[in-house]
Amino acid sequence: MQAIIDAIKAEEAAIKAEAEKRWHRIMEASKTANNGLAPTVDCNGRWHAPCDGYEFEDDIYGAGEFLKMPEKDLDYLCYIMGFDSYGSASSSGYKEREFTVRVKTTKAAAEAFEAAVPKLMFVKSVKTGAAWGDGQCYAYIKCSRLSTVKVIEEAAKASAVPAVKSSVVLVDGRQELTGVILNVLDPKPDAYTSHANPAPPRLVIELLGGGTLFGNLTSGFEALATGPIRTLMGKQVKFTAELVVNKKDASKASYKRPTKVEKYDSSATN
Repeated sequence: MQAIIDAIKAEEAAIKAEAEKRWHRIMEASKTANNGLAPTVDCNGRWHAPCDGYEFEDDIYGAGEFLKMPEKDLDYLCYIMGFDSYGSASSSGYKEREFTVRVKTTKAAAEAFEAAVPKLMFVKSVKTGAAWGDGQCYAYIKCSRLSTVKVIEEAAKASAVPAVKSSVVLVDGRQELTGVILNVLDPKPDAYTSHANPAPPRLVIELLGGGTLFGNLTSGFEALATGPIRTLMGKQVKFTAELVVNKKDASKASYKRPTKVEKYDSSATN
C-alpha cells in the first residue's frame, strides 16, 4: 500500500504545481492587461472579474462574474477550503463526488493506509472486507477524483506480486472439504430467475489444502451467517460436496449439492 500512497502524493504534487504555475502566469499577465487589475479572490478562493469588460483567458467578463478555472485547480482549491468539489447541485455551490476502487492487500497494510488518509488530498476514506488466509483482505478506497482512482489502480497493478500458478490438482467426485469463504458474489447474469425462485448468490471458497471452489450459496452456508450473507466472508467451513474440476485449471472446481455444512476451526486440529 505504500506504493499507492506514494503514487497519490505524486499526483497531488503535480496538481499543486500546475495550479500554482497557472496562478503565477495569470498574475504576471494582469500586470500588462486590464490596466493592471488582478482578479478578485473571494473568501472561498474563487476568482472573479473586478470590473466590466474584464479580459481573461480569451473571454470577456462582467464585474463580479466567476472566472473559469480548470478542474484540477478547482479540486486543489476545494481541498484547501475543506470542500468535496465545486458544482451547482446545491444552494451552497458545492456537491459531493465519490469514486471507489478495490485493492487486494492485507489488514496491516490497510490499517497503515487508513492512518495516512487525513494527509491524502483526494482520498476520503478506506474500509476493509473480512480477512482470509494470512490476513489478506480487500480495501475499498473512496476518492473525490476519478483520476485518483486510476492512479491507485495503476500503482496497485505495478506493485502486485505476480501470481504463481497453483500446483494443486483437484479431482472430480463427492468428497469432504474444508476451506475459507473468500467472497459472496451476485448471481450469474445469465442465470434463470423468477419471482418465486430467484437465482442464489455464489460463493468463492479457498480450500485449506489449496485450490479454489465456486458454487451456489445454499441454506447450509446461509445458516452460518451472523447477519447479512456477506458476513460469511472469512469464515472457515467444512462440508461434503461433489466437485467438477475446471478443464483448463485443475486447481479450480465448481461444487454441487453441498451437505453437512458446519463451521471449522483449523487451529483446533493443530
